[in-house]
Amino acid sequence: MICGASGSGKSTLLRAIEAKLRATKKPGQLQRLTDIPLTPDRAVVDCFSQPLAETLALLSRAGLSEARVWLRKPAELSEGEQFRYRLARWMASSAQVLLADEFCAPLDRITARVVAWQLGKFVRASRRCAIVATSHEDLLADLQPTRVIRKRRAFNTKTRRHQEHQGGDVNSEI
Repeated sequence: MICGASGSGKSTLLRAIEAKLRATKKPGQLQRLTDIPLTPDRAVVDCFSQPLAETLALLSRAGLSEARVWLRKPAELSEGEQFRYRLARWMASSAQVLLADEFCAPLDRITARVVAWQLGKFVRASRRCAIVATSHEDLLADLQPTRVIRKRRAFNTKTRRHQEHQGGDVNSEI
């Protein structure tokens, strides 16, 4: 998790991480959340190749558990619903790494915390990786990332393991 105030360089750092990963990962192993397309001509529930029960479980995990949403086309969804639809599509994909800038920005704070908790749980269970950048530090406790990079100002960055973040002041600067 990369967190910090607006203008602190979170997006720049995320792009640098992405460039480094793209040089070492096989095509298709890395997915930027905003690059996941909205399938305009089918209902949300029909945009997944998994069996129906698994599709509904993925949608619910991403915070889309209402039947009215499942029957709409992705392009008809609100910005927050589109964010969660893309997250469910990544969970259904074979991509091992997710990159998400402005993570949970279009969501209200309660929904954002639920989605962060669900993503953290999914990543740990599937042994995949999500690298997210956000200005909302309230997501830290729910996401429970293994590493936190805190951007204070440009060129002032601190990183620590999540356990260290919870229990003490062990910092290392980069």
